[in-house]
Amino acid sequence: MSQYTYRILSKDDVGAINDLFTAAFQLQPKDNFIRWKYFSNPAGDALVAGAFYKGQLVGSGAMIPEMMSVFSQQEVVFKFTDLMTHPEHQRKGLSKNINALLKEEGKKINISFIYTLCSNVSTKSFVSNGWVFMSKVFNFFKPVSLLRISHLLKKRSNMSFSIHHSIDHHLDDYPFQNMQDRIHLMKSPAFLKWRTANPNFSYRLICSRDKHNKINGYLLFSTSGNKLLSIIDLEAASNNRKGIAKGLVHHAEAIAIQEGYRGVTALATEGTAFYAFMKSCNYLMNPFGKGPLKAILDFDVYNFKASDTSITDCSNWEILGLNYDDV
Repeated sequence: MSQYTYRILSKDDVGAINDLFTAAFQLQPKDNFIRWKYFSNPAGDALVAGAFYKGQLVGSGAMIPEMMSVFSQQEVVFKFTDLMTHPEHQRKGLSKNINALLKEEGKKINISFIYTLCSNVSTKSFVSNGWVFMSKVFNFFKPVSLLRISHLLKKRSNMSFSIHHSIDHHLDDYPFQNMQDRIHLMKSPAFLKWRTANPNFSYRLICSRDKHNKINGYLLFSTSGNKLLSIIDLEAASNNRKGIAKGLVHHAEAIAIQEGYRGVTALATEGTAFYAFMKSCNYLMNPFGKGPLKAILDFDVYNFKASDTSITDCSNWEILGLNYDDV
């Protein structure tokens, strides 16, 4: 008989989850991080499964709901994240059982698929439990030395920008993209406000404005103690989408230079429009699994409807830094 018991966790378990996070990652989570991430999401509360040993939480995993556009249809999809085990209880099959419990909960609410962004070590476990490895998530990077060169060569632009330290009401009337042939996050002001409330990072919003001062594009970036500026979202809503997007990236690069950052980064999966765009902006990447600028994440999917192969076709997805929860 197993020494471990399993159940779905709730807000009442936040203290125990904090303790497990500290033991598993040797890092004390910031105040309200777990409550923000699991229980403040406008798409709904996370599904969190826990493993207990003699009344102590020793393992957990979570599925966070996200509103997504699935070939233009709005659908709640869950992202699997934060699979953690107490160091004294590793190699006991806890992760496999937590994974199974969360998949069973997913079946109960009739979700179509789950996705995750994880390490390649975690992918081995996921694939052995019926998940599909989709792609590496590449880390594009432009160091400050190249930023300075590109800005010396850049022609002066007459584009108008504004910079904001919060989403506030700036994007309330913005026409967010809904790509009919893709699976991607369904963005909204409420989602972006929640997403940028992550206490581990600081965020800024750059807005591009047309001649009527109406926002026709935006770039969202995060910064932290590593002195890197990370582009996590980028959109343009006009006939000159590429020109506006390049102008926004150039403006973010100027901030990186002015404020002494080591460079600018952005995550993308191969074959997507954003991947091609970052290459066109002369960003660097390492396609191998080691060395500087290596691919840092795997993208995996569990498809409850195996007959629908469009879900596990990586070319149908658009993954950005906004998808990654930055834990």
